[in-house]
Parts: sequence; structure tokens; C-alpha cells
Amino acid sequence: MAHPRLDTEQLSPDFDDDEDEDSEDGLLDRFDTEAAHWQVVRQLLLPTPTFLTVVVYGFFWLTGVTVAAFLGYVLHPVFEMVALVGFVLMYPAGFLALVVVIAAKAMQ
Repeated sequence: MAHPRLDTEQLSPDFDDDEDEDSEDGLLDRFDTEAAHWQVVRQLLLPTPTFLTVVVYGFFWLTGVTVAAFLGYVLHPVFEMVALVGFVLMYPAGFLALVVVIAAKAMQ
């Protein structure tokens, strides 16, 4: 028994009507990027050399903690204590560095 053919013209989406609806009442049309509070957020989030330096030092610190944890597993448990102290201090130090970067940007 032969199967009937599908009419693909009826199944295809109609993109012509969608453009008019989205452009009139889209979320991005109602979003005011020129508002003062968004300009402050945008200014604070722009990367600066100080921020990039903090990111690089954070990467080095995380690498050091990982190496110390590996050495503690392979060589001696003393390195595990070094990794533990470095891991615990990494988060407050990173938060403090981020606060300093934001404060420095706010003063500019």
C-alpha cells in the first residue's frame, strides 16, 4: 500500500511574519542600556590591567595548590597541609583582591 505524500509547504515555518512581531515588542527593545546604573556596572566589569594581573596571580596560586596537593599524595603529607592552607586562603585573598580592583576602578 502506498503512503500519501506530505505537503511540506504547510509544514514549513513562515519567517516573514515573525520578524514584525519580534521587532515591535521584544525584550531587547525595552532594555535601556544607556541608563546610569547600567553604565556603572559596565564600567566596573571592563577588564583592566590590574584585574588581569589578579586573574594571573589567582591562576598561579591555584596551580601551586594543585602541585602541593599532588606532592602531598606522592611524596609526603606535609605538602597536603601546604595545599590545605593555600586552598583555604585562596578564596578570601581572591575576594579581597577583587574588592581592591573594584575600588581602584571606582576611584578613577
